[in-house]
Amino acid sequence: MMSFVSSLIIASLVGAILWIIKNVFKPITQKLFSQTWHYYTSLIPIFFFLGGTKVINELIDLTSPILNNKSMGLIKQSKNLNPMDQLLTMMPQSEKIDEIMLWIILIWVTGMIIFLMLNIKKYVNFRYFILQNHRIYNTEHSNAQIIISSNATTPMVMGFFNPIVVLPDVQFKDRELIMILSHELVHIKRGDLLIKLVIMITKAVHWFNPVIYHLSKQINNYCELSCDEKVVKKMDAESRRGYGQMILSVLDYGVKKRTNIGDNYVIKFCSNKNNVKRRLLNIMNGKKMKKSMITLSIFVSVLLIGIGAYVAYAYESQVPETSKFHKEDYDDSDVKVMESNQSNEFSLEVDVPYPMKYQDPYADPPLDIDIEPGKQTLTGDEAEAYLKFRKPN
Repeated sequence: MMSFVSSLIIASLVGAILWIIKNVFKPITQKLFSQTWHYYTSLIPIFFFLGGTKVINELIDLTSPILNNKSMGLIKQSKNLNPMDQLLTMMPQSEKIDEIMLWIILIWVTGMIIFLMLNIKKYVNFRYFILQNHRIYNTEHSNAQIIISSNATTPMVMGFFNPIVVLPDVQFKDRELIMILSHELVHIKRGDLLIKLVIMITKAVHWFNPVIYHLSKQINNYCELSCDEKVVKKMDAESRRGYGQMILSVLDYGVKKRTNIGDNYVIKFCSNKNNVKRRLLNIMNGKKMKKSMITLSIFVSVLLIGIGAYVAYAYESQVPETSKFHKEDYDDSDVKVMESNQSNEFSLEVDVPYPMKYQDPYADPPLDIDIEPGKQTLTGDEAEAYLKFRKPN
């Protein structure tokens, strides 16, 4: 249980650290790289939030020859630990610690279930609300399923696995309709709704971490900015102005007919008036990235992953492991199991680094050990107590 809680906390910390690093350099990256780059690199923290730390550590274990030489054995006193620290490292977890870990997991699971139930309920109610008053819309501009809903306040894409385009009951001009559908189809082709589903799961797992909510909002904004970037990529200045004017028109309609629609469940064409200015600037000032900037953006992306991997491995390395110890940490002569004698009594040849005195009446069976330091051979009850003391939890 402690290992699971540690992994969860480490994943949450690494994801948060990457988000902070990315935001520190945001003023620079916004000038150099595209919004599409910002969108997809914002998913790197999501990867680490969802267990990327474990994936990275497994890869390191497979590729590092030092780590590949790990083997199960008995713990020898570390040079970096004093005898008391070493004793605490080797002590079995108490029932009190297990109880605390159990309560932490129960609270975490309860929070995750409540989060999922609330959001699923909201999505079901919203979907019912949109489909309550709708009609199928057939157009030659798109092969995707399109509906018109009188309850929709803005064009949007809805449905994680079978996405449909939802249009408000507004008479759009042909040029406006083409722009809107081009925008929404980019979302469908890129699988942006599946990304939203992954983010929803991440928020459920890390509901206790405020960073994930800020990251989710950022990803939603980058999603729209990068989609605009894709749509206007080949447009001239006049067409871009028309596209921006169309966004303002949709926003004006949405303000007049406002409903509470969550960004967690759909991708809305225009949902946040505070973000419209940024979208308009991005539409008018967007430029094609040079090859040198593309190369630099790839390097920075790999660097972000590398930083996440380093931080993840550093944190994992600090977690004490009582059930795993390394072959290089002890000599073959430290512990030897001697041949059984005729009375089936076995003996252990050990090199005890310090006095080992410990009692645990709550262990099953009770543990009582009193061994002097130095090389010696343990038999009978002493050998049995020594093995119980060393036994991993």
